Amino acid sequence: MTDNVLRLFGSDVPGRMNVLNDQEDWGDATAIVAEKFDWSPDAIRLIVPISDEDPQVGDGCDDSGSDRDSIENAVSAARANNVIVSPIVAELVDGTPATIECIKELARRLATATGGSVFKSSDPGSDLAGGIERIIEEICTAPPICP
Repeated sequence: MTDNVLRLFGSDVPGRMNVLNDQEDWGDATAIVAEKFDWSPDAIRLIVPISDEDPQVGDGCDDSGSDRDSIENAVSAARANNVIVSPIVAELVDGTPATIECIKELARRLATATGGSVFKSSDPGSDLAGGIERIIEEICTAPPICP
């Protein structure tokens, strides 16, 4: 995808009485793409959300509130549509250590529940492309399903 979720699919978040209201709401955006993307029937369905923010952008990560709810909804949408989710999160973000660990934990939950993995980027200028390549290689070799 080379555009943004709001412009391509709108703001209605499937499975939630919520709207996508920020381009960095990667939990809700994942649910939207999983459900609304026009997947080819024989395609490997992979979403790679990239963020340095919590899943439901706000003030700090909330593992028992809206952030967790957005991840649980993303898991449901991904599973319902046979989508693997492999988030990329910033290793170094502004915030408290608890916020940073919360973001990583929620990304891990989403990946684990959908058969994906998490890549922690410490320098996007030098490691982001390699991280995406690694994610694709993992998906294609775990069973060997890519051409």
